[in-house]
Amino acid sequence: MEALPEIGNPLAGGPGHVRVADLPGSPEVVGALLGATGADDPRVRAAWLVHGHAWRSAAPAIACLALGGRAPDAGPQNVALHVDAGVARLRLVDPERDVGGPVGLRESLAANMAVVVALPELACLGARARWSLAGDAVVGAALYVGLCLAGSAEAVRLAMAMAGAGPMAVPLGLIDPAPPGEDGIARRRASCCLAHREGLDLCPGCPRRVPRRGQRCG
Repeated sequence: MEALPEIGNPLAGGPGHVRVADLPGSPEVVGALLGATGADDPRVRAAWLVHGHAWRSAAPAIACLALGGRAPDAGPQNVALHVDAGVARLRLVDPERDVGGPVGLRESLAANMAVVVALPELACLGARARWSLAGDAVVGAALYVGLCLAGSAEAVRLAMAMAGAGPMAVPLGLIDPAPPGEDGIARRRASCCLAHREGLDLCPGCPRRVPRRGQRCG
């Protein structure tokens, strides 16, 4: 994420952005975000919006934490959105504002997602499901960042640090041994992204899948 050139209406034809904190008063922006998911089913659109926003908010902040020991503020006042040509992009209002370590980052991400999860346009999906999708996205982002930067041990360390407590808390759910063909670290998610409702296959770690004999979830 990078600094904002300006704050404004992202759908007014210019390069403006809207803070996450202002989404409840911006139904046209929320509608554009739902449209940017590319899904047709309303519940899938809600699920993909929550998961995608949580992942994009978390991944770069977790990378900063892993590389520098301090994380940028990923809260609703410091993260802004821009929808352009059907693509949702995130920016930081103030990239110099930081929240310290993992606890501060978890709290700022939880505040960010509290705004998104509460959007009335997403009410077709249960609140618990929305929070689980957000938690899975944060843990998944931590695993991805750790694998990219330093390998499996760092990935698990970051995921454990970000799993935390509160409404976004989800089990780490690591699967051992990983399913055949699984690249990286496999985990059983707490949530389903509902991709099957769009005619897609279930994700490898989807809770709708029955674990194969011999697998265990940690």
